[in-house]
Amino acid sequence: YQRRVRGKSNRADANHCVSPGQGELHVAAFPLTRTQVMVAGGYLVLEQPNISLVVALSARFHCVCSTSPEPGSECSIVVECPQCDQVLHFLMDSQGQIVRSQDCPENVFVEQTIRTVLRAATQHLGAQAVLTQLGASLKIELSGDKEFYGQEISGAHDDEVVIAKTGLGSSAALTAALTTGLALCSGLICDRSEQALEISHNLAQLSHCVAQGKIGSGFDVSSAIFGSHTYSRFAPEALEPFMGDDAWLGPLLKSETLDSRRGQLSLPTGMEVLLGAVAGDGSKTPGMVRKVLDWKNTNPGGVWEQLALVNQSIASKLGQLCTEAETKPLDYVAMMARSVQPGAFESDDLKQMPSGQTLWELQELFHEARTHLREMGQLAGVEIEPPSQTALLDATMQIPGVLAAGVPGAGGFDAIYVISLSKNSSDAVQKCWTTFSQVQVRRLECTGEFEHSGICWDLQRDLVSASKDPKPSQV
Repeated sequence: YQRRVRGKSNRADANHCVSPGQGELHVAAFPLTRTQVMVAGGYLVLEQPNISLVVALSARFHCVCSTSPEPGSECSIVVECPQCDQVLHFLMDSQGQIVRSQDCPENVFVEQTIRTVLRAATQHLGAQAVLTQLGASLKIELSGDKEFYGQEISGAHDDEVVIAKTGLGSSAALTAALTTGLALCSGLICDRSEQALEISHNLAQLSHCVAQGKIGSGFDVSSAIFGSHTYSRFAPEALEPFMGDDAWLGPLLKSETLDSRRGQLSLPTGMEVLLGAVAGDGSKTPGMVRKVLDWKNTNPGGVWEQLALVNQSIASKLGQLCTEAETKPLDYVAMMARSVQPGAFESDDLKQMPSGQTLWELQELFHEARTHLREMGQLAGVEIEPPSQTALLDATMQIPGVLAAGVPGAGGFDAIYVISLSKNSSDAVQKCWTTFSQVQVRRLECTGEFEHSGICWDLQRDLVSASKDPKPSQV
């Protein structure tokens, strides 16, 4: 982040916070989060210790928080959500209580996040200290990239079709971005240390669960904060003590309170993740999850346990291929050049090349995971991979240089993902989707990100001399 004092810009020490009391303080925080796609682990992620593979995408959710340099005994909070056509008004009173204005439209994720973060800050720092940080007013602007929202596409016959939703987890991305912005402005965190990220993560998980009315797996919030990773959920009972309106949130400021586990996830050089949004009314994920869990509770073991082992093997094989790409780069490049040729995965010569056997086994594992998911859906009476999606995925897998294709997360009609082995293969996928006649599908303008893919922010602090009239800073 950047610290600016009396117009001079200096690189601030990573563990340094500007202390109020030397004048009037204006803080502008600019956190942004990325959306995500789960390429393995759907449904099973709801139970420990199963893992999921969550890829952060380049589509971003933006939050701009700007405090006032004018002190006040109360803080007026205005939240602008232009894509929802909403302006929300709240007040933080002298005791740290949050009051929503009578004519304020409802946005449960925004409101719950404000209540959670400012309650945690008040309990930890005291109401007066938080009000000193925020000043008399706090302005918040929230916006997401277009990939989050329903949009019109043109199909093969130039018919405009509406994609109802893209299933990219906009509520989790919004909650994580807003949580971090509020935590920065209130003084709850002041750097990008591991502890600060854990605080944002824990508070965002709580806000998201309370807003949803249930304790979910949390993979989407975790990805919004930490980026691409393998994820094993926290125990639901770990969050239950904090769900009440008056709960003490101090333990959530410690990293060990939620016992979720994260592991490194990368794709080897040359691979990329694509996402396609499918036209239609979308899928009702909560109902699908309930039916699958009801089936699983009466049919333990079997395909559920087999899929858990396959997901673990996919993560392990990806790690192995990354290591091989780093240790034998010339052999790896030669193998990848062969892998994108027509019929490469059906021939024996690919498997005989260095890393070729690993790549071939990885494709088999993704295919096995897709088969198990489809079988589980049939047994549970849920269209995890509907026939229309099966036809689209099968056509996509016929393209040279496509390693894997499937329905992300809980599946259904919302989207499909592809792991491609080259840019030419990605272009061929897009061409296939453009001309596919059974469903309308559009490639989203976002790709998987693995380096520095977690939440990031800029933080500007302007210290205005108490002997001068304070002037709002340009944000």
